[in-house]
Amino acid sequence: MTDLMPARPKSRAQLVTSAIVSIILVLGACTAWTAAVITHEQQTIATHRQQAPLKEAS
Repeated sequence: MTDLMPARPKSRAQLVTSAIVSIILVLGACTAWTAAVITHEQQTIATHRQQAPLKEAS
């Protein structure tokens, strides 16, 4: 198993780079989740709109 805590502490530039990459990954994940929720809601609305006239006719 790889050592998660290196013996030599990271430089400030490496820490800043790691933090920026982490933030970008988190924002990307949030964006993907939000897009999935919006797509699901749009599909749900479209399904209800298609079914509404059928329910009214019966």
